[in-house]
Amino acid sequence: MDELGLDAKFDLVIASCVFHHIPPQDQQMAIRYCYSRLKQGGHFIIFEHNPVNPVTRHLVKNCPVDADAVLLGMRETVERMRNAHLHIDESSYCLFFPQQLAALRPFEKYLRWLPMGGQYFVCASNQKRDAA
Repeated sequence: MDELGLDAKFDLVIASCVFHHIPPQDQQMAIRYCYSRLKQGGHFIIFEHNPVNPVTRHLVKNCPVDADAVLLGMRETVERMRNAHLHIDESSYCLFFPQQLAALRPFEKYLRWLPMGGQYFVCASNQKRDAA
């Protein structure tokens, strides 16, 4: 980011499975930094491992890359994004079926409310939408 300069702004910032590697005490600062890099009306999406899912917990626990991981739940992510003055546009659970059950993946759209997906995402923007 230093090479881009302090004025660089983006329409979209995506953090895919990185926040569980950021120490919890630094996560709010990281979200604020991402917020500061958004253009007006920009979107910030966080994808994270779902700590409620037992398979996800097992995989993270046994993955050397995740030795420092501290999983955070969707509610915590939503709250942190709201604390950074982001407007939550959508949040959902995803990745319910492993590769062996890939034929069932079209049904995942009906399970997005169920907190058992392997991951979740929170999509937020820096501009509140007008009520219709």
